[in-house]
Amino acid sequence: MAEFDIKKREDRVGRYLKKYLDGFLFSEFSGLFLDQSDIEKVMAGVPIPLKKHDAAGLESEEGIRMLDIADNMAMVIGCDPHFEYAPQYIECMHMLYGDEFRRKLVLDAGKLASEGKKDLACIRFRAALCMDGEDADAMYGYARICRDMYLDSEDKEYTGRFKAESIEMFELLTIAHPEVDMGHYYLGYAYINLGMYKKAEIAWSDFLKLSENEEASKEIRERMAQLRDPVIIENGCNMVSTGRYEEGLAVLEEYKDSKFSKWWPLHYYMGIGYSATGRTEEAEEAFKKVLRLNASHLETMKELVELYKVTGNDEGRRKYEEKIKLVRKGIEEDSGNILC
Repeated sequence: MAEFDIKKREDRVGRYLKKYLDGFLFSEFSGLFLDQSDIEKVMAGVPIPLKKHDAAGLESEEGIRMLDIADNMAMVIGCDPHFEYAPQYIECMHMLYGDEFRRKLVLDAGKLASEGKKDLACIRFRAALCMDGEDADAMYGYARICRDMYLDSEDKEYTGRFKAESIEMFELLTIAHPEVDMGHYYLGYAYINLGMYKKAEIAWSDFLKLSENEEASKEIRERMAQLRDPVIIENGCNMVSTGRYEEGLAVLEEYKDSKFSKWWPLHYYMGIGYSATGRTEEAEEAFKKVLRLNASHLETMKELVELYKVTGNDEGRRKYEEKIKLVRKGIEEDSGNILC
């Protein structure tokens, strides 16, 4: 079942936003204020976030505007939807301003995004989603800003986290609000980026059914025409992966000398099919072709090890067992560098 509540989902990107919490101090509403307020039952004993310049307002006659405190609460939960007092903050904002405050957050986020302040826009979209996880505008805005953020980055981990967040939110948007045409538009591009051509075709077909944007529709029709062969290849790979080896090979062999010959998955699944049907020489050739195109593909190396066990090629088996160790060591070192 899809989880729409951002407060319950894994927070992939919060680590990049929590730095904005450093400027907050935490205090409490006075007993006198709470006695005279409708929010007493919600906020009694709950720390409230204050910016440093807000703290001075506590001592002044003017005090601090509740709207500013609500905005601070939104900032905190937008940075960290799992914050201990997020439920109380959300209830307090609802009691004070109702749905209007969530709509304000979405509008503010859009303005910040247009100004290039992507982190702050992201935080406000997340705060709006904390208030209503199925708000269509907040879902779309959050998916788009995460997309913009990963496209701007060259950091591998940052890109991966924001990309995963963006794709998941576009998927959730198309489930909760299938009528939002641009959700399907961007989801199609996300699937293409992942090599999931059939899913892209489905997403774009849904977009074309919904969209009244002639220019965007023309663009997507052209893209879909280019998907014909990739979708057929993907179907062939799926046939092989589900044990329909001969059927899958019949599809894939049509493309091994085509313009798609540099797609390593094509040769990998052909190798799987050949191996499963006893065509060991062709399997070896296909797997080696994969490694010429994608030299560190561990699964292919494992397949070669198993193939050489069957054929009794001890030299080949030892060669790829050593290569597997080297690749794994490199992956572990890269992971260590990311954590440092």
